[in-house]
Amino acid sequence: MPSGFRSGGLDFDDLFDPYVEGPTSQPAWRRVGGADLSTRYAHIQYGSKRPDVGHRVGGLDVSNLWAAKGTAQYDAVQIPNPSVSGSTGSNQAPNGHAAFSFRADGMVQNWTNNPNAITRTFGPWLIKGVASNFEILYTKLGGDANPSGTGQWLNLGTDRYCGFDVVMGSASCQLRIQIRRASTGVIMATRDDVFLSATHSRGDGGGPIQ
Repeated sequence: MPSGFRSGGLDFDDLFDPYVEGPTSQPAWRRVGGADLSTRYAHIQYGSKRPDVGHRVGGLDVSNLWAAKGTAQYDAVQIPNPSVSGSTGSNQAPNGHAAFSFRADGMVQNWTNNPNAITRTFGPWLIKGVASNFEILYTKLGGDANPSGTGQWLNLGTDRYCGFDVVMGSASCQLRIQIRRASTGVIMATRDDVFLSATHSRGDGGGPIQ
C-alpha cells in the first residue's frame, strides 16, 4: 500500500527506493502502519539525493535521508575457492608453501613454493562496493597445519593473508572463510571447503614450520 505521504502529486513510494538492507536513516517521525518511514526507504548512503520534497524533520528535508527512486546500489561479495596444494624438493625451493590472500583490490590470489612462488589469481571476491566495508574471518576446521591469519575478523581494506610453510614433510588443513559487513556484522558469504597442503623434502632433518 502507498505510504500516504506525497510531494508534487506523487507518493513517497514513487520518490524513494525501498529499504533492502543495512542501516536505516534517523527517524523521520512519520509513520505507516506503526513503523517509522526510516524503515521503509533506503538510507541515502546507498544512492543519491533527489530534490527537496517539502517535508522536514529537525529543519532537514527528508530527501536528505533516503536514496532517490532508482539510485540505490548495494554491495555484493562472493568467495572463490583458493584451495592450493604444492610439492617441492630441496633443489627447487627452501620450503613448501601454501597460502592465499583476499586483497584490498577485490581479487583473490594463491601461491605455492618459496622463494619462486607459483601464483594464481582468482576473483573477484568483491562484486560491487568498497573493500573496507567488509571484514573476513579464516577459521581452521581441521588438519595438522596451523596457518597464520586465522581466528579473528579483519578489515578487507588491507590485504588479508592466510598460509603456512613446511621445511620437511607434509602438512595440510581445511578452512572456513566468512565475509561480513563491517558496519552491521551481518555475514554476507561463507565457504567451508577450502584446503591448503604443502610438501617439501630435504636432507638435513629439518622439521615443519607452521
